Amino acid sequence: MDALLPVKRERQGTAEAAYYTYSWQGSLKCSLQTLARGVFASHVASGEALFHCIRDMQIRSGFPHPIKLARHTVHGLALFFDKLLSPADVQIFFTSTLPQIARLALNLPILLQSQSLHLVADLKAAVAAVDPSPPDTTLLLRLLRTQQAGMVLLRQELVASLLACSFLCLFPTEHRREEQLGRINFDKLFAGVYERGGKKKNENKLRCLLHYFDRVCNSMPQGTVSFERKVLPKEAINDAIWGSSGAPLCPITVLQEGCIEDDGRDCLQVDFANRLLGGGALGDGCVQEEIRFMINPELIAGMLFMPAMADNESIEIVGAERYSTHEGYGPTFCFKGDFHDLTLQDTWGRRQTRIIAMDALDLPGENQFCSMPMLRELKKAYCGFLETSSMKGGQVAAVGGGGGGGQKSSVSQRHKKNQEHLSQAIFEASIAVALANSVSDLNSRMCTLAATESWRSLQPEGSSSQSVDVMEVMAESPDESPGCGTGTSTSMRRIVGIATGNWGCGVFGGNLELKSLLQWLAASQAGRPYVLYFSFKNPQAKRLQEVADWILQERWCVGELWSILLEYGKQSQFHVNLFDWIMPQPGTQLCSSQHYHKAG
Repeated sequence: MDALLPVKRERQGTAEAAYYTYSWQGSLKCSLQTLARGVFASHVASGEALFHCIRDMQIRSGFPHPIKLARHTVHGLALFFDKLLSPADVQIFFTSTLPQIARLALNLPILLQSQSLHLVADLKAAVAAVDPSPPDTTLLLRLLRTQQAGMVLLRQELVASLLACSFLCLFPTEHRREEQLGRINFDKLFAGVYERGGKKKNENKLRCLLHYFDRVCNSMPQGTVSFERKVLPKEAINDAIWGSSGAPLCPITVLQEGCIEDDGRDCLQVDFANRLLGGGALGDGCVQEEIRFMINPELIAGMLFMPAMADNESIEIVGAERYSTHEGYGPTFCFKGDFHDLTLQDTWGRRQTRIIAMDALDLPGENQFCSMPMLRELKKAYCGFLETSSMKGGQVAAVGGGGGGGQKSSVSQRHKKNQEHLSQAIFEASIAVALANSVSDLNSRMCTLAATESWRSLQPEGSSSQSVDVMEVMAESPDESPGCGTGTSTSMRRIVGIATGNWGCGVFGGNLELKSLLQWLAASQAGRPYVLYFSFKNPQAKRLQEVADWILQERWCVGELWSILLEYGKQSQFHVNLFDWIMPQPGTQLCSSQHYHKAG
């Protein structure tokens, strides 16, 4: 990790009581101090002057190899600060915001040392009343390489300091590629403002990030953010085990309107990720993942120390605060203003915003219907949806859901009537399913017939997809979660639903009908109580609710739906789409008797 940080680390103390100190290179520290004193000391009052200041600090860094900057960085900075921003915003930035960004960067050695000396002790004191197994030093900042399950916990102030260094392009770049890490400095984003095709979206991405710095510099948040690499053993679940699963399929609600970050606040929210966390967030990308990283900029910190995900891995981030509102997508993305995040914090100080980053296959074509690619996607989603140690310490400080900007969830309003169908018995059945899915033996994780029938018998006839957006299940968990994560325990954990959508179906070229069903299977097997599926008005999702309702009415379980998908994938040509093949529409020559059905 030392080679990835812009500061030097030195070991101090004795072998029995060792600790580390951090420091800036002497001349670089002087440059940061000058920038922090303001425009009259630094003479940095334009985009071009900022570029030369950044380049000068890189030269003073003392790194053996120069930090590489994108080709048009100077032109992008000059265009953004000298022409695109209003004169009033330019003055505020160079007289106030930029000096405070420099101070944040200057504080990095102190904040790193404070984390190593005090974070663990503070957490032990904070959770002692509710958690008998406090965290240990494995939560400290470090490189979490592939196949290395674990968690890093950072104070929001340390995250702000790291992002300040990213803005000033101070991170060394030499070893990032060999560690399978993406970019962490902002230079490519600066350059993208100038380069053809990226001006509008990258300008607004920068506006989001400057707004973040304005917010934290004026009022530093005092919470924490956790980043967890979740690893599912590669041999954990094979085709035979999925095919024999008797786990019931959980309720699913398809929503044409709304979005994951607004209407899925009480859920584990899916980030349609690149295998490199953040994807093109600090480059030209501006789709679902990149937009989420702009409105919740603390997510960017994970790009520093989380290498690329393997097929059996996902990354769960808990506590990232939202700072901005936006509209548009891709080239139409636009920063719209401030967002006041009211989401409640747990005993670790994390806002209960849970984001799961999982990458889908890239341009799989018709091969995606073959068993191995389907199994890969299924295990990827299952790894993400399986609840692990990221919920440790997750006692919420107060009862009730936190809202963003004081706005009530539209999901709750749209589905209030359906919510009435959820009786206390459904809660009890959900607990039984979750417990059955949480034992370490993967075969015994298949839900018992009693729990299955209990769940099914409670589905209101013709209303299998009732809304469960506020349903929370409190379930006792064993000391170790199966398969992935760090296996730490907590007395009680909140089992929340999944908020997802067209994962892997945009630029990645996945089939929406297949990917939606695979996510549903994974959520059900992981013991999640419900799925909210945001279709973003994609016409291919129109039949998903109809097909899901019919499957639930027919009382299929996980193993039966998985077997149907395997059978569909055995075709040599796909003349009929998956939904029509599962549930033929009236008036077609297809009939349900042609296809696999549950015996009896």
